[in-house]
Amino acid sequence: MKPPTQPSVLPHADYRSAHLDEGEDYHAKFQNQVYRALLWEIERDVLLSIVRGFADPRAVQLLDFACGTGRVLEALAPEVGKPVGVDISSSMLEVARRLVPDAEIYCCDLTRDDTLTGRQFDMITAFRFFPNAEPALREEAMASLARLLAADGLLVLNNHRRAGSLKHRLRKLQAKVGLAKPKDLHTMADTEVYDLAARHGLVVVREYTAGVLPVLKERRPLLPATILRPIERWAAGVASLAPFGSHRIYVLGRRRNEH
Repeated sequence: MKPPTQPSVLPHADYRSAHLDEGEDYHAKFQNQVYRALLWEIERDVLLSIVRGFADPRAVQLLDFACGTGRVLEALAPEVGKPVGVDISSSMLEVARRLVPDAEIYCCDLTRDDTLTGRQFDMITAFRFFPNAEPALREEAMASLARLLAADGLLVLNNHRRAGSLKHRLRKLQAKVGLAKPKDLHTMADTEVYDLAARHGLVVVREYTAGVLPVLKERRPLLPATILRPIERWAAGVASLAPFGSHRIYVLGRRRNEH
């Protein structure tokens, strides 16, 4: 198996400390930033389709890892039983507890403590975490989540910094003329996801792609949402456009010989 690769530029030296003091301000970005809000709409619909694919969604044991302000928990809570969320930012979790009061929420680092040891989850979500995290943290997190995943469970993670997308290509062109910041060039390739999963006994069983348009300013895209929305929703269903998407959702399951 291939060893983990080291990205050339990381947005944070230690991603554990990246959002410790954020809360309402972070949550508002998914409502106020036009393009970010649109892509979250698409991702939310994908998540709902996945959980509704279980034989009995209300019986699904759900864990949202690095749940932040509870965006994913809020979307899926009506579909499942009592969801579980974990994060290390107490300020982010204040928002999550308000939005999803019935959720079971823990302020902890699953890579370093045993808060959920002995439990198994049918569906685990991890959004906007893995592409931001440094390689060592990616490995620790994936190891922890693989241990918590039920035998027939699904681990669903997203990659909003996807290498090879039109957005990434445009960023590289900007960098050549000094218009892009180093952190803007940080990405995670599909192959990095596949290899990370394989090292922990998992395999990608389904993928969904969004964000085909190379929008660089999520808050102020050049086109209004009324135009962006139908284009992006149409593009999300066109397989030939998938290589150009900046956002990808990977659904992971255990390899058949893993228990």
